[in-house]
Amino acid sequence: MGQKLESLNDKQREYEAQQQKIDERYEMLELRYRIQFGQLQAVLDSFQQTQASLAAQLAALQPKKD
Repeated sequence: MGQKLESLNDKQREYEAQQQKIDERYEMLELRYRIQFGQLQAVLDSFQQTQASLAAQLAALQPKKD
């Protein structure tokens, strides 16, 4: 009985160690994705500014209708 209990305790420790590794990996992936999302958001903001600037320049080139 004692050996079986020890074996179960060993398994539990193994599962806890695996869970800890999974949690750490999850946290690293989440951080990486948040950083990438922030970078992507910055690029999209830049594109929107470029779009607005180009639209204004094109509008300025259009002949005026009187």
